[in-house]
Amino acid sequence: MSLIGLTKGTDLEQKIDEMWKGEAMAAAAYHAFAIVAEEKGLSQLSNELKKIAADEARHGGLYAALNGHTNLNLLETLSAMSNSEISAGEQIKELSKVIATLGFEDAAQAVKAAAEDESKHGKKLKELIEKYL
Repeated sequence: MSLIGLTKGTDLEQKIDEMWKGEAMAAAAYHAFAIVAEEKGLSQLSNELKKIAADEARHGGLYAALNGHTNLNLLETLSAMSNSEISAGEQIKELSKVIATLGFEDAAQAVKAAAEDESKHGKKLKELIEKYL
């Protein structure tokens, strides 16, 4: 049985959407806590918080799938997402430059690294599409 859209249109749809959004926010919060822990020299705590964040992101993905916030046309969707990731990378890179002008060099470098990740994600998605198309 497919999980995609299973709860869409049911009495559970609203609750599942709330859970999806809550899990997504929790994933981001745990990653933020991991940054705090790392800055305090608590690397092991930071790593554990990152694991919790990954679990929360996975849970959010489950709830998103249950309510049909994805579709089964995977390659077409991933193709569109690859372009969005590359575009986001460029936009975030520009943001890092603005942050640098404010004198926040460490933050600018961290944001620039995120921009590079976004671009890598887009390129990786294109490779995967080529491989599975």
